[in-house]
Amino acid sequence: MRRPDLIFLLYMAGNALTDLRTGTISLRFAGAFAAAGIILSAAEARSPLDVLVSLVPGVVLILLSRASRGGIGSGDGIAVLAAGLFLGPFSLMACLCAGFFMAAAFAGILILKGRRGSSTFPFMPFLFLGSALVFLPALFP
Repeated sequence: MRRPDLIFLLYMAGNALTDLRTGTISLRFAGAFAAAGIILSAAEARSPLDVLVSLVPGVVLILLSRASRGGIGSGDGIAVLAAGLFLGPFSLMACLCAGFFMAAAFAGILILKGRRGSSTFPFMPFLFLGSALVFLPALFP
């Protein structure tokens, strides 16, 4: 496992804990991580197009937050935007797909239990678990 992947998992773990405790994402934490992502992108000589493509999922989540009037938290989009600066687009999409799949499974369980309507739950814990599924197998080759 690369050191940046481990740092990314720690970032996601911090976001997951904050989201569970407070229902928010720390903008300072996201800003610091975004700055580290910019430095890492420059150190790895990522192309500007690669970096821009990595920002698209975060921008889409922020736009969906606005369109859903907060149904999706804008903090989730900001956290994913910062993650996009840190990861390449393929790794980010793998983490997002795994996280969305787990969140959808959890929502399905809530529906089966009869919880309908405005039930909300934090997304960052699912995104952390999805990220762990993507990156932890590298620890056990």
